Amino acid sequence: MINFNDRNLYAKIVEHIDNRLVRDKVYCELARLPFCMEENEFEKLIELLLEYPDGVEALKNNWRIILNNVKNSINILEIYRKNDEISKEVLKDIPYLISYSNIDDTGIIAKQISYFEGGKEAIAQNFENLIKFSHTNLDLIFSCTLNTSAGKKAIKENFEMLKNKPKDFFRFITLLKDVEEFEEEYNKYHLWAELYFSIDEYYSEIEISENHLYNSYREIERKNIYLTKREAIFYDLLKSSDEELEEKRIILEKVSNGNKFKYKTVGNDSIVFQVGNQIIKLGIDTENQYEIPYHPRIMMPYFRKKYKDNSVLSVFNLGNTKSIKITDEKLLEIYKELEEAGILWGDARKDNLLVLLSDNTLPDFIKSEDFNLFGFMKDEKFPTTNHKVLKKGEVVICDLYFLFAKGDPNYIEGSLDPVILDYINRKDKLEDSR
Repeated sequence: MINFNDRNLYAKIVEHIDNRLVRDKVYCELARLPFCMEENEFEKLIELLLEYPDGVEALKNNWRIILNNVKNSINILEIYRKNDEISKEVLKDIPYLISYSNIDDTGIIAKQISYFEGGKEAIAQNFENLIKFSHTNLDLIFSCTLNTSAGKKAIKENFEMLKNKPKDFFRFITLLKDVEEFEEEYNKYHLWAELYFSIDEYYSEIEISENHLYNSYREIERKNIYLTKREAIFYDLLKSSDEELEEKRIILEKVSNGNKFKYKTVGNDSIVFQVGNQIIKLGIDTENQYEIPYHPRIMMPYFRKKYKDNSVLSVFNLGNTKSIKITDEKLLEIYKELEEAGILWGDARKDNLLVLLSDNTLPDFIKSEDFNLFGFMKDEKFPTTNHKVLKKGEVVICDLYFLFAKGDPNYIEGSLDPVILDYINRKDKLEDSR
């Protein structure tokens, strides 16, 4: 009789496989066998059992147990696909595959299932749950689903749900380029997909540095959706109204003028891109931003608009942050200028200054009445209606996050360069001595 602790178990089983008693013993041990022999040996044994009617019946009854215990589920599914009876049994229970604890890559599983006869249709029927419970390679699920009319219908019905996973949603958008039924969706979202993936191309490390739980709104918390900072910003974007999203898209397409977007950096609530000679800042508004007197040293964008969804789009001319003009002395001079104007700069660092590479003038396609200076308080000394066009070569503040009106209770102090800390300490000591 076969000893299941035998080191040569596979060879012994194969030698006696024509014996029905031996096969029956094998069927009883199907759950244990993956742990008793090499992976490739077990896969060859499963293929061998397909040659026997009782073997097919046993595999039909135990396909889930086997899948649960093997290391390579894909190879086993490939073997199941060779038999119509087993294939049909597997396709009946796609929900099991979706929620299957051992399978951490539902996208690859879906691709394998799509090769089964009737597999693409089964995926379309289970599309909503596939997307809900999948975490990686959702583009493989999309590719399978786009191949059938039933699949395209399932995508249409669940399109809004796809936006809950921005990275996978944008990967899906890239697949729609030549799909006639989704021409409208592609035109609407392909620019945002380009922006999203320009981050991957130019700064892949963000996946590590920003890979923490980040909830953009309480709405996300309620849904149990957890996103990286980058994903949260684009999640907000995808929830914008059609009108606002379209306006942002038109502005960015005109600003880019056919040039590629390049990722620059990520801020507290925004992501910054460069396109041509312009800097694009895309993010959400915060309570303390921009509630300050207007000042010429604060770099004014030639377009800035806050939308109803609390998002902000800003477009700046490009500047040089490594210029020799940006010295400790210049930093202190600018800090004092703001101080005299009633503005506290809680993040006074040379890294937050730049030298304009061109005059900060309005482009032709943005009319003067659209020049939005929201959030700057009316001030007699620097009225918002008398904006000074900053000239090439001027040193300006390019990060407005830690700028506050004097006396603002929301004042936050970030990082300060040593020259500023020294100035503040000397001033505090002087005041204390009085």
